Amino acid sequence: MTDQPDRPSLIDTPELLIQAAPSSPPWLACDLEVVGVAELVGTLIAARRTGRLEITDAGGARSLFFESGEFTGASSTHSADRLGEVLWRAGRLTLDQLMIAAEQVKEGKMIGRALVELGFLQPGELRRALIDQAVQVFQAACVEETGYGIFRADQFHKNPIRFGVSTNKLVESAVASARGYRELLRKLGSLDRPVDVVTPVAKDPLDERATAVLQLVASARKKELTGRELIAKANLARVEGARALFTLVEMGCVRMRASAADEALRIKRLCAAINLAMAALDDAGFGVGAQVREHFDSPPPAFEEALANLTLEQPIDESDAVEQAKFIAGGQQAMIKALEAVLDDALLQAADTLPELLTQKVRERVRALGV
Repeated sequence: MTDQPDRPSLIDTPELLIQAAPSSPPWLACDLEVVGVAELVGTLIAARRTGRLEITDAGGARSLFFESGEFTGASSTHSADRLGEVLWRAGRLTLDQLMIAAEQVKEGKMIGRALVELGFLQPGELRRALIDQAVQVFQAACVEETGYGIFRADQFHKNPIRFGVSTNKLVESAVASARGYRELLRKLGSLDRPVDVVTPVAKDPLDERATAVLQLVASARKKELTGRELIAKANLARVEGARALFTLVEMGCVRMRASAADEALRIKRLCAAINLAMAALDDAGFGVGAQVREHFDSPPPAFEEALANLTLEQPIDESDAVEQAKFIAGGQQAMIKALEAVLDDALLQAADTLPELLTQKVRERVRALGV
């Protein structure tokens, strides 16, 4: 029996791709929507692997290095992972100091050296700062939920770091951070929605991270920015960025605009509420319904386009209103404002003409519609 040449063993599933052969370094690849980064790291720890885990997403790539299953350093192409940004988020640099140091980096200096020479960082603090940066990159990678991960064996960090804490502890911290991030997203909703400024001045003091986000929202004249874009432009890591945005929402400085699906649903609910109120007015008589229809047919200029192809002579068709919103200036938001004005008028007329008990029942049914 003749010897067969080495052939890679290959496991190929939608979740995981693993290759191992005696003559070549093993590697592993997976989709992060199926297998999380923390799970991958746990696998590398258990197997005491040495090599580089590269996490690639739409914004760039992060590399985590391991020796015998222990984390030894990181690198990243994400701007939010740069040393200066990490120190700024930790409150160890002011935004002014960061900008001054950035000018020296443009001249070819390393950011760490520039910070020390400027007196913004003591020489003995630089190593601690580099450790913190590597941990931040590690945690940021563990929060990533889209993209893919590839592990390549026997690749080493050129300046390995000893962290003084086990990699298992780092994973536990990263998992807790990811859990906190998901909770913030649950409260905020999708970060892919535009953010509108309510007031550019907060009643209470803001930290520099929240201030940076608020300034970006207030200055976005030509192009509205989504929550995700704001966090990226402010050079904030995901967790800190989501926390800053949540702070601004809680303080009433900004609001997250509803998604297109949410706005379409609100249009439908407003139509149902208007139809309900008009039915009550028509049943009561007194010609009050006719007054509302007259206002509807001759609306203020701001609402003319939105209401042009709709009528109250019969119940408003919810689908027609949603479709009409696609072709007017301001889209669904403009339609919502117009229908809210119509509903307010109908409810005001109801309060003035209907018996109090009936008016209360109409308002309760409107509230039950979620309007």
